[in-house]
Amino acid sequence: MDGELSPTWEGIGERGLAFSPDGRRFAYFACRDGRWLAVVDGLEHSHHDNVAKGPPLFSPDGSRVLYAAQDAAQWRLVADGRPGAPYDGVMADSVVSSADGRRFAYVAARGRIVDGRVWSGSGSWFAVFNEEQGPLGSHVPAISPDGNRTAYAVSHGSQSEVVVDGEKVASHGGVAAIFFSPDAGHYAYIARDGEDYRVVWDGRPGLAYANVGTTGAVFSPDGTRMAHTARKGDRAVVVVDGVEGPEHDTVMRNATRFSPDGKRIAYPAARQEGSAQKWSMMVDGEAWPEHDDIHLSGPVFSPDSRRLAYIAGVGPDGAAGMQLVVDGRPEQLYPSIGAGGPVFSPDGLHIAFTATRDQSFVVVDGTEGPPFDAIVSPRPCFTEDGGLEYLANNGGALYRVTQPAV
Repeated sequence: MDGELSPTWEGIGERGLAFSPDGRRFAYFACRDGRWLAVVDGLEHSHHDNVAKGPPLFSPDGSRVLYAAQDAAQWRLVADGRPGAPYDGVMADSVVSSADGRRFAYVAARGRIVDGRVWSGSGSWFAVFNEEQGPLGSHVPAISPDGNRTAYAVSHGSQSEVVVDGEKVASHGGVAAIFFSPDAGHYAYIARDGEDYRVVWDGRPGLAYANVGTTGAVFSPDGTRMAHTARKGDRAVVVVDGVEGPEHDTVMRNATRFSPDGKRIAYPAARQEGSAQKWSMMVDGEAWPEHDDIHLSGPVFSPDSRRLAYIAGVGPDGAAGMQLVVDGRPEQLYPSIGAGGPVFSPDGLHIAFTATRDQSFVVVDGTEGPPFDAIVSPRPCFTEDGGLEYLANNGGALYRVTQPAV
């Protein structure tokens, strides 16, 4: 780090590095002498017999690092290097956290375990909130961003009860996921009854569909608006505040965004043209110009909600190059652009992203920064003074790069 080579490892965990949401911290799993450990910001955690697949998880504010680890036959959730209670299994992809990392939850199991995370036969599962075990059969735990509210579903035979803040609020044939709004004032979940799937918002069932997007509900920042994707026959729709939008052949998963003020909404959608797809950014119900492809990072609103940017591809899957699109206007074409997409400065006046042409660099307002062998950060981070920070690799050494204010 900062020019110092990392140790040589026997192996690196699946999917490599994980970054905190603000891009300032990083973590990964590594193997030494047949045992696994987490490396967080270059510092080694304790060694374990095994760790869960995928990289460690950061809390939304980046302050806490969580992962599942195995020693002998027991699995534990490790929070900032401190192992929790032992279980026969921990479902690593069930881990959730409050915004500040103060509270966290996950699903654990006792009984017959397969691969440390899947259980069957006589196994019993339950949600765990900060090491406090919930009732048997509890699953899909949720914690509000402020950490003050909790929710989960608990299975009883063919039915699943939804429990919010300790109170049963409903029962359904199945519950797939539960979400709290950013302001913690509202909740929603995906429910199944018979063949119908719907999103239930603050106890009010929405329209029934053959399928509802597994990512569930997207709330506006103030929690007063909500959107979700659904399948309507062989067509896809985005439902906003309970009202269906236009029908599409495809709607991109995990890419519906409200603006910071909650007044605008955008998502990528495609129409089929023979064997190819033509993608448009749907903005406030209107289709912007078509592209051959749109990057999975989706739309990004500026902090003042006035501007919108995304990455578009030229050619199938962006084979001919990728370009930043700002307020509907395509900019310079690059061979590739970083997976994190674009980022606006806090005042909304500047925009940055990572790109590659022989070497990798950060582009700010169309100006290319210094080249590196690789930009490791998915996207750069604007600092409070308007500068930029990101991680870059040169000659096998990892550097934390700071660029002055624009």
